[in-house]
Amino acid sequence: MGQLLLAVLLMAAIAQSPVASIAIYPSGYAHVAICEPVTASYPVNISLIGRPEGLTVIYSNGSPVPYTVSNGSVLLTPDANGTVCVNYYTFSIM
Repeated sequence: MGQLLLAVLLMAAIAQSPVASIAIYPSGYAHVAICEPVTASYPVNISLIGRPEGLTVIYSNGSPVPYTVSNGSVLLTPDANGTVCVNYYTFSIM
């Protein structure tokens, strides 16, 4: 799973646009990783795929990002420039 996250982070850094990856497991769960470049002090709204379980939001350096979840989206106001990654598991990807 660490290599998958690293690949997503590298693609996000190169493309400078939102990047999402989904890994579906035989159990029916899916791991979703959404990475997006952000600018400090500008609010960011990231739409989620499915209902999240075990959601984390971190900068590419591993620092946590404060966030709120509302109506199928993550809302955050970054305090630094860089890339933010939203990671979670879901049983419903629709």
